[in-house]
Amino acid sequence: MLVNLNVIRSKLSFMKITQEQAAKEIGISRESFNSKINGKRQFSIKELDRISRLTNSSITIFFEKQCENNAQKR
Repeated sequence: MLVNLNVIRSKLSFMKITQEQAAKEIGISRESFNSKINGKRQFSIKELDRISRLTNSSITIFFEKQCENNAQKR
């Protein structure tokens, strides 16, 4: 599953939500959140859903840019 982590970072930054706050809200440790936001591990769909709710966003925005880029490469 390809997730555009820059979109997540941007949404959290725009809303002034720290990694620690986001981790607590989605139910994981700060260390785990840090590993995921830095691309070392993947977010689960459940975690992405919680992030979308936290940032008042549609979960699809975390994938759109990636899909658009893949379509342009063809």
